[in-house]
Amino acid sequence: MQIKDVLLAPGNGAFFYDDQDAIRAGVPHDGFIYVGQPVTIGFKAIRVPASSLSVGLVLTDDTVVWGDMMSVQYSGAGGRDPLFDVDQVSDLTSQISTRLLDVNAFRYLDACAKVLQPLTHKRLPLAVEYGVSQALLRAAAYLHRKTMAEIVCAEFGLPLPTRRIPIYCQSGDAREINVDKMILKAVDVLPHGLINSRAKFGAGGQTFMEFVRWVARRTREIGRPGYNPV
Repeated sequence: MQIKDVLLAPGNGAFFYDDQDAIRAGVPHDGFIYVGQPVTIGFKAIRVPASSLSVGLVLTDDTVVWGDMMSVQYSGAGGRDPLFDVDQVSDLTSQISTRLLDVNAFRYLDACAKVLQPLTHKRLPLAVEYGVSQALLRAAAYLHRKTMAEIVCAEFGLPLPTRRIPIYCQSGDAREINVDKMILKAVDVLPHGLINSRAKFGAGGQTFMEFVRWVARRTREIGRPGYNPV
């Protein structure tokens, strides 16, 4: 087979994991952090640095392709998987490494179906599915000498893209300053404004609507001629 070894490398995500239930309860800010006690299982603070675990597939020609295992910002809320635990996931990943060594990496969907089967009748954490499938996609793209987009389209019977895909940006809590950055860079779709509490939404949505109007006005004020984002 094309995969001869599996590597694991812990790291950091680009943002943070937030306890959404605690934030919705109205905890105050102190700079970039939230003040108060977490309420969602697994959180030691309301905002914690995002962690990651990268999985590297060593191919027979010694090329290494990578996928990144990590969770979403609001782990453990709204039916999402619990907070990402690198130690637990690395233990789990070692159990599926033997599967990775025994698949045909040319066939992306077949490889995913075999590697991502449940363990002990339980579905793998979504972070594992995401990272491992990402690595397998990169492996298939490398072996076929194609882009990952071409592999996805071929495997799912989709047409190849014929135009640039619009980019959607998120501002974080520093909404105004980061919206300015988005406008100056002519982002296609903006903004995901991190409206994650009643206070930020406002009574009857008034605070939110004022923000929407400000974004539209600001786009006209500092956007380049002809810039008309979604």
